[in-house]
Amino acid sequence: MMPMDSNKPRKWWLAGLLSLLVPGVGQVYNGQLVKGIVLFVLSRVLTPIAFILLNNHFTFVLMASVLAVGAAYRFGVVIDAIAVASRYRFGYVLKKYNSAVLYVVFLLGGFSVGALGSHLTHLYIAQAYTIPSGSNIPTLNIGDCILVDMTSRHPRAGDFIAFKNPKNSAQDLVKRVVAVGGDTVEIRDKVLWRNGEPVEESYVIHTDKRRLAGPRDNFGPVTVPADQYFVLGDNRDESHDSRFLGFVDQPAVRGTVTFIYWSEDPASDEVCWDRIGTRVR
Repeated sequence: MMPMDSNKPRKWWLAGLLSLLVPGVGQVYNGQLVKGIVLFVLSRVLTPIAFILLNNHFTFVLMASVLAVGAAYRFGVVIDAIAVASRYRFGYVLKKYNSAVLYVVFLLGGFSVGALGSHLTHLYIAQAYTIPSGSNIPTLNIGDCILVDMTSRHPRAGDFIAFKNPKNSAQDLVKRVVAVGGDTVEIRDKVLWRNGEPVEESYVIHTDKRRLAGPRDNFGPVTVPADQYFVLGDNRDESHDSRFLGFVDQPAVRGTVTFIYWSEDPASDEVCWDRIGTRVR
């Protein structure tokens, strides 16, 4: 006959559910405290690592690999918890830490750490944006979903950046940097000049054939102050940018746009497969 304190069978479905909710909790339930903590910690750090990898080395193969590894890890943790619990289906000697309170603490901790990790990732590593306007057509279309590298806040001329609107800090905008601190910038009859030389901009479109006297088509020359940027939209006649908003301060830069991770045509709701994975240049 089993001792009374060992007659505590583990429920396989509960072990699996606990580790499905937060990896590692099912292992703690099964009496594997160290293993559970290790799996718990790994699950919390895998997401930011995946963000960094995809943000800096994005390819479809890498994206598929990251998703496959993440799914395999989650699946493997759940299967392991179920397998171990099945071995204790007739009896289990309770450990001091086997308590509903501890399981709840682990679950709440997992959810909290996950939320905090997601928040910190968005603050310091990567942030996703959806393009709402056509000011950067054809480089960025309405419905494009982009990833912004929050670790890259010192852009060069030619980079697309997300930044706080100089006139409304609650709003983020996305534009192309065309001049940095110390550069002299000018627009003559729609043509951008930087440091006395016309800039080749094959990505720019003009939708209005008129030549206006105002800042849209004729601007400057001005010298960009140190630690500031002059930004323009690629859809040059339809963009509200530094010609009207002024320079962008370096602290207002949220990050550099890296690639389009998803795209849908808002008019038809069709997925634009050819745009997904495109590097933004």
